[in-house]
This record gives sequence, structure tokens and C-alpha cells, in this order.
Amino acid sequence: MKMPDFNGLRRYVTLPGRKRARIVRDVDSELETHLAMRAEALERQGATRDDARAQALREFGDLADARQYCVEVSRRTDRRAKWRDWLSDARLDAGHAVRLMRRSPAFSAATIAVFAAAIAASTAANSVLRAYLIRPLPFPEADRLMSIVPGPSLAVFPRSPSLQHVDWKRVDSLFEVTAAWDLDGFTLPDGSRPDYIDGAWVSPGFSKTMGITPAIGRDFTADDFAKHAPVALISDALWERRYGRDPRIVGTTVTMASTDRPREQTRVTIVGVLPRTFWHLNRFTDLLRPLPDESRMPSLARLQRGMSMAEGEAKLDAVVRAQLSGVDPGWRMSLMSASEEHAANIRPILVAISGAALLMLLAACGSVAGGLVGRMVSRRQELAIRTALGGTSGRIGRQLLTESVILATIAGTIGVVAARALLVAIGPLIERQLGATVPGGEIPKVEVVPPTPPALDRSRVHHPSFTFPFSSASLFLTRTFANVPRVITRSLPRREP
Repeated sequence: MKMPDFNGLRRYVTLPGRKRARIVRDVDSELETHLAMRAEALERQGATRDDARAQALREFGDLADARQYCVEVSRRTDRRAKWRDWLSDARLDAGHAVRLMRRSPAFSAATIAVFAAAIAASTAANSVLRAYLIRPLPFPEADRLMSIVPGPSLAVFPRSPSLQHVDWKRVDSLFEVTAAWDLDGFTLPDGSRPDYIDGAWVSPGFSKTMGITPAIGRDFTADDFAKHAPVALISDALWERRYGRDPRIVGTTVTMASTDRPREQTRVTIVGVLPRTFWHLNRFTDLLRPLPDESRMPSLARLQRGMSMAEGEAKLDAVVRAQLSGVDPGWRMSLMSASEEHAANIRPILVAISGAALLMLLAACGSVAGGLVGRMVSRRQELAIRTALGGTSGRIGRQLLTESVILATIAGTIGVVAARALLVAIGPLIERQLGATVPGGEIPKVEVVPPTPPALDRSRVHHPSFTFPFSSASLFLTRTFANVPRVITRSLPRREP
């Protein structure tokens, strides 16, 4: 007698929602039925009960393998059935929720508007917070970049010693590289109209400290600093704005006048163009010129590999203190993370604004949840009828939760879009009010499309890598609050079995 194919042993897989133990019991029962039927047939042919059982097992083959195969097939089929049922229920729930929103447009619009406004404000505030305080500075190994502070903190020390006679070259050897600069303004009289630009005089270690390489042309050389050569590097924005991205700009000699150094040479050769992504701690980056090679207190220092900030600070203080006399015991040289120093003055403001925005979001969640609870109370009769028709508390609760999720999703989408538009619109104003440039600086302008404000560019400040998780958290809060209506279903009259 030909034994049945394993693929035919599947009538048990039509039972959805079973656990593994139940599936195993069903499979064992199915296989035992087949063995019993075969053994009974053999007994009718004259075999004893034990011989018939043994013969049926031999004909069936590997019972353990068949059992494992059938269990796995059943589990896969059950999972697919569960997903189909879940998707079908979700589609029905979503359709019902949309119809319900159409029947009460005023309530739906008010709920979406309240929560969308809260998400927009909180997402925008926390995006600015991330741009200034959380995201690292756009420099290679920014965690090793330190600001040198002439005192125990950024606050003015009342009895600070004079540092004019300190040999800062001895400090340079303590770190991998140091950088100093002197901000300045330059006037370019060439062309159809004079142009005033912000720039700086930079020390020999500036490019290495910032980790920059000119996009075209070359960097400053040691001879440029030693001979105080009349050369300059210009920014990509200036290259585009004034010279139309002319590839022959390298080697061009231009006339420029320094505001702070009027005696410097006015005929300067452009030797390179800085990369688009270059950003300094301020806006004085359109034009760089080599600072005379002289002893000057560095502004930034890159720690040696393996050197801790405390170790570098101790060495810095020891070298400087050894060159001074009569120093107040409370005074010392210190190091501070460049990112922390850049945002030191605005940190309390940003934290306070973000906290207020978060409280606003929580208040909106509570307000929306309260409205949904009140709405569920008005639907008490409807829910009672659903329960009487066989609806379980869990099934009705899932329907109510679906309605809340749809409202929250629509509000979240509108809020994120509004946050992006808000940051683009008021980005420059935020930067001016805070008095600090956004780390990352300006993104190159796109042809034809109006330029994105450099302060809060969409690809830098409210990047989806932050905005999406934050808005998702907002939606989670609303879904959590909106889940309150499920409690109401527990008080509905239960259907007697």
C-alpha cells in the first residue's frame, strides 16, 4: 500500500492562531490517525495487533522526520494566516476610521491642528538643539579638537596674568598641531563694483587642525608663512559669487585692502579654493591669508593620539606657568572641547527652549487624549452595540487605537513638513539671535533653486536622521495617551456566552 505524501497531511494547518504546543499535539494526532488506519487494515488481512502496528510504522518511514516537517509547515502557514488576518482587520479598521473622520470633520481638523503645531514646534526646537549641542563639529576626529582657554573657565578671571611674553612655540610642541587666526575684513575693488568680504589671517597649522585640503590649487606652504607671501585662499562661495567658478582662478592676482592691516600688500595671488564643506567657527572664511610666523597664542589644538584632555591641560598649564611670575594660585590654563566652547553661551537658552517645546508636546498629547476620551463617551451606545454583536474588548480597543494612530500619523506628517518649512524660513534669524554660527556652515547654493539659508540648512539641521526619530517619538506619545479610550471598553456590558 502506498503511504500518503507528507504534503497531503495538511488539513490541520487551517486552524489559525495556534501555539507551538497545540500544533505539535495536532500533528501527533494526525500522524497517529494515519498509523491506526493502516494498522487496522493490516489486522483485517490477518496480522496480529502488534505485528500490524510494527508493519505500519515500517511502511510509514521516519516518523520523527515527518513529525518535524509537518510542525514546521504548520507554523509557517499559521504565521501567514495571522498576517493576512491582521492586514485585513487593519484595512477594515482604517476604512472605518476614515469614514468616522468624515462624519466629524471639525473634531478631526482640530485634533490634527493641535498636535501638528506641537510636533512642528518641538521638532524644530530639538533640531536646533541637536545642530548646536549634539552633532559633532564637521572636522576629522572632532573629539580631539580642543579650545585653549587662558583661565580656569570662559569667565573672565579677576587677576589674570599678562600672557604677552609667553613663548607659545613651546606650547605647540605639546600637541599634534595648533591653529591661531586673526579675523579681518577685506575690500576687493576689482570688477564692476567693490566687494567687502569677511576673512582671516591664519597660522601654519590651521589647515591641518581643521582637516581641510583645497578643492583646487594648493594650500599655504612654509615659505608663504616665513616670507609673509602675498597669497590667499578663497572660499567656494566667493569663487562662485564673484568669479563665476572660473577654473583659471588659481594664479590670478587681485587687489585687496585689509581693514585691520592697511599696510599689508594689496596685490595678492589666489593660490587655491577651499572645499564647499569647509566651515570655521565663525563666518570669517571667505578669504584666508597667511599669518606672519610669529609667537601667538593658539586658539585651537589637536590632542596627541592617546592623550587625554586632563593630561594635555596639565602639560599646557605647566609650560605657561613656568614662564610667568606672581601668578594667582587660582588661575590656570585650561582646555575645553571645541564644540562645547562654541555653544557655551547658548546652551542654557537651547536647553530651556527645547524643554518648553517638549512640555508643549506633552500638553498637546494630553489635550488630544482628553478629546478622544470625550469622544468615546459619546460613542458609548455604538460600542455597546458592537459588544452585543460579539465584539471583544480587545477587538474594539484595536479599532479605537487605529483611529488614534491615523489621526496621529496625519498630524505627525503635517508637523514634520511644517517644522522643515519653519527652519528654512527663520534659520538666519535664529542664528543672529543666538549669536553663534551653526556647526557645518553654509551648503553650496543650487542652481535656479533659491539658496537654503546657511544657518539651518535642511540637510544639516533637521536631517531625517534626527527629525524622523523625534517625530516618531511624538507619535508614540500620542498613541500612548490615545490608548486611554480602550479603558472605556472595559466598562461596557459583556456579552453572555
